[in-house]
Amino acid sequence: MADGTLRGGNKRGLYNFVESLRTLLIGIQNLNTQDVSADYFEQANVRLEDAILTLQLSRRSLLLHSVWQSEDSVLRDFKTIIEAVLTKVRFVFHAMTKYEERNSIKATISNSFACPTIKLTSAGRPVIVIEREQIEFLRELHFFWVKIASMLGISESTLRRRRRELNLDDDSKNWTVLSDSQLEDTVKEIRSITPNIGQRRLHGALRARGFRIQRWRVCYCLCRQDPLGTALHWSTPVYRRKYSIPTPNALWHIDGNHKLTRYRFVVHCCVDGYSRVIVYATLTDNNRADTVLELFIKGVQEFGLPSRVRSDHGLENAGVAQYMLETKQGKYHNGKLCPQLPR
Repeated sequence: MADGTLRGGNKRGLYNFVESLRTLLIGIQNLNTQDVSADYFEQANVRLEDAILTLQLSRRSLLLHSVWQSEDSVLRDFKTIIEAVLTKVRFVFHAMTKYEERNSIKATISNSFACPTIKLTSAGRPVIVIEREQIEFLRELHFFWVKIASMLGISESTLRRRRRELNLDDDSKNWTVLSDSQLEDTVKEIRSITPNIGQRRLHGALRARGFRIQRWRVCYCLCRQDPLGTALHWSTPVYRRKYSIPTPNALWHIDGNHKLTRYRFVVHCCVDGYSRVIVYATLTDNNRADTVLELFIKGVQEFGLPSRVRSDHGLENAGVAQYMLETKQGKYHNGKLCPQLPR
């Protein structure tokens, strides 16, 4: 019974892994590189790397059980499929990695922060000023050297040279000396407490125990112990539509806050969707439609009539809806509200 349950779980896990990989590859195939952020490429590369490792471990496991030498046609077909998928995933991974490397220089140039420079009395380019405290502070926050160079707006070689000038220790000398078997035992102990732990939390748990382990070692150790679980930890990004308003007074959002109704107070607010200007934010003792309409008219007198107004389905907004329809210059929409007021 237990063996049957385990096999069923493995089948479901394998199915979920294949579906996740299929969704990822379709998303990469259909993406528009002009509208995709660098975070998406980084996340896609991590997921592709996990997929390659999972496929390699699956193939190795089958080899150890001498399944490839089986005469079963289904197993032979499975061998062909897994080899083909592994080749495709490797190709996509290398293509994504090269694209990310080509755009890393552009990301560095477009960084909002730039280190100050000092002009030399002699000929030559100005010297970039990088304080020791800056580097130590960013490193204490566990940023990688590549990320620190990007945040400072300099190249990796410049950062490496400045570290040598400032006599900053190389972190590679501070890694905890821990064999693979000891790391496996420690990870098993952590997973016995938190079975579904992911790579990031596992890395933090090791650090909390005083172990400074390279991320690639933690990743490989977790994949060896739970290859399918690692792939199933892929987070599916939520792609939200972009909130875009063309001009001021193109769309106003109105709503009421009822968290103070126990004290007989209601807060009525209105915000411009483009500039986020607060048209009005008034504390009243009622939730009547005429009160909301009065506040809205005062806002129109100060900022002008908007082209559209959006609100929820509350009856307190009926007066504003009627006003917008009677002016014959604007439109009124009921639905989900968008931006929150600035705090």
